[in-house]
Amino acid sequence: MPFIDIEGEIPTNLEPFTTYQAYNILDAAVTAQLVPAISREFNENHHLTYRRELRVQALCLEMSTKGFPVDQFALAELLWKLEKDEQKCLAILARFCDAVGVPPVNPNSDPQVKALFYEHLSLPVQFKYDPATKTRKPTVDQTALEKLAKNYPYIAAPFVNAIDGAKTARKMASVFKRGLEPGSGLLRCNFSLTTETGRLASQQNPYRRGTNAQNLTDEVRQVICAPDGYAIVNLDLKTAESIATGFISRDRAYIAACLGGDLHTSVAKLVWPSLNWLDVPKLDRAIANQHFYRGFTYRDMSKRGGHATNYYGTDRTVASALNVETRVITEFQANYFEAFPGIPEWHLETIARIQLDGVIVTPLGRERRFWGRPDDTATWREAIAFAPQSLVADVWNEGLCQLQRWLLRYCADVHPWDNSGFKRPVADLRAQVHDSGVFLVPLDILDDIVPIMQQQLEFPVDFGELGTMLIPTDASVGRRWNKKPKYGNGSGRFMHEGLDEDWTPGSKLAWA
Repeated sequence: MPFIDIEGEIPTNLEPFTTYQAYNILDAAVTAQLVPAISREFNENHHLTYRRELRVQALCLEMSTKGFPVDQFALAELLWKLEKDEQKCLAILARFCDAVGVPPVNPNSDPQVKALFYEHLSLPVQFKYDPATKTRKPTVDQTALEKLAKNYPYIAAPFVNAIDGAKTARKMASVFKRGLEPGSGLLRCNFSLTTETGRLASQQNPYRRGTNAQNLTDEVRQVICAPDGYAIVNLDLKTAESIATGFISRDRAYIAACLGGDLHTSVAKLVWPSLNWLDVPKLDRAIANQHFYRGFTYRDMSKRGGHATNYYGTDRTVASALNVETRVITEFQANYFEAFPGIPEWHLETIARIQLDGVIVTPLGRERRFWGRPDDTATWREAIAFAPQSLVADVWNEGLCQLQRWLLRYCADVHPWDNSGFKRPVADLRAQVHDSGVFLVPLDILDDIVPIMQQQLEFPVDFGELGTMLIPTDASVGRRWNKKPKYGNGSGRFMHEGLDEDWTPGSKLAWA
């Protein structure tokens, strides 16, 4: 490559590859010039978060290069079913269109869908702000259609359901038709650190294959199947955000409810003390499962209403989301805050912090500045939800890093070298789904290694006089990545017979 003086004119007669090199060198030079200026703005929290994300980046690269093994027979059956579902939804949509005197609509054509809802059905136009043009534009995205279906259940909902069903089936089928790796047949997705909370995101890889592995339904996950001699192990944190909320709000009663076993039954006992509780776990759960209101049990309301209330959901918004009367949620929240007074106090502290300087720092040092209006309730809710969600994300990522380091040390003695000259861990991390991790583990060491993996995932966080926050981990094991049995049978050992229930001998599996 010739010498190029960037102080003068950059020559325009370079060879294509030399031009490509010069372009990349200039990018790197600009980045190098910016580093000192950016470093001066870093505080200790920024450095701490940056070092943590460098560690997590190694996990992202590992998961992005491995992928999921796919059962080709199950995949063929799934694609056949998805195609039938799409055709069925299209036929239903065509009948609805014919009933209102409209030609059949293509669900994937925005102009046709807009014409259907806003011209033929004369429904209110839904708008979406376009930051590029700084104008509001008519939209028929998922949010707009859901709003129309909710507000006009007898007019819009049938069309919305048919359109959504056809689009979902087509999208899922396209993921597998174009998304498997050539040769190996793996479903390989790209994992990245792109969220403000520290949660990992998942999307198509640079070759436009794969998908968002974190949003796959059980119906789709069933095609992901471990090869012979392996099991899929799913490790996930138990009631993680609730435990984090209890420690961050410093509410001892809520912490005790979270760590007491059945959180939602414990909450029901505190919110509705007048019920005839017996202080026997199984019997109390049966009482909590009694009917409360419009199909909801007391336990349902504790779970759904409690989670929404923790994140500053008002009585009106929670009632709208759960489709119950506002007075029911008003009474629930009054009892809830009386039982857990630390939670509303934490809400007020967070709102005050947003109005004071707009910065929230989690117990693990992740610092975030909120740029929304400090008097906007949407900004308050985002800030309140940030601390527990971010804390759980960082706890889980740190736990996975700990586990990976242990696995590498463990396999150094018991696992042979592979052809590349590198040690391959005995348990392969294949995906991180927010607060869970998906591993492939050999069956012959399953009983021994899974309990140790659960221990290695524990990442303690010190909360001073409140004690140490240690979120427990659940394990489920199966041949397929859906509806797996829980690990253990009461004696601490896994019943291997359960693995064979969904296992078809001779299945052709992609595996690498």
